Amino acid sequence: GDHYLKDIMFVVALADVLGLDLDKVKETIKNFKPLEYRLEDMGIIDGINYYVDTIATIPATTLCSLKALPNIDTLILGGEDRKTDYDHFIEFLNNNPASKNIRNIICMYGTGERIYPELNKEGRNVWYTNELKEAVKLAKENTAQNKICLLSPAASSKDYFIDYREKGKYFKCLVTNQE
Repeated sequence: GDHYLKDIMFVVALADVLGLDLDKVKETIKNFKPLEYRLEDMGIIDGINYYVDTIATIPATTLCSLKALPNIDTLILGGEDRKTDYDHFIEFLNNNPASKNIRNIICMYGTGERIYPELNKEGRNVWYTNELKEAVKLAKENTAQNKICLLSPAASSKDYFIDYREKGKYFKCLVTNQE
C-alpha cells in the first residue's frame, strides 16, 4: 500500500544522503519480510483469502490496510475500548468509495460495541459479537469465494488477549480449524 511505498521512499532517500550502496538497499527492500501479524497473508483457505493484521491497534493503521488490499469482502474489527476517536474511521467505512466493496463488517469487544450502531447497514451485513470464534464463524459463512477476509482490529487486543500476537495466533488457529 501507499504507507509501505512512503517508507521505501524514505529509506532510499536516506540511503542516498548517507552515501550507501543503492544496489544493496534495493536488494534489502526486495527481500524484506514484513512483521508477523502485519497484513500477513495466510493464503487461501476454503476459497477465502485470509489476512491477519492484529498489529493494527489504532484506526489509522487499519485504514492503511483497507486502502492497501483490494477485494476485501469481510472486515473483522474491534478490541479494548480506550476511548479513541473513531469518527474519521466510521466516516471512511460509511462513505469512502474504497470501502464500498466491504459487504461484511464484524465488530467485536468494546470498540466494536461502540462502533456497531454507527455503521451504515444499507447494502451490507454488520454484526456484533464478543467472541473471536463467533466472528470467524460468521466470516467463513459470509465471505465470498476468491475475496479477502481481513482481521484488523483498529484497537488494542488487551481486553481479551495478552497482546496482538495472542489474538493473531488464535485467529490463525480458528481459520485453519486447529483450535
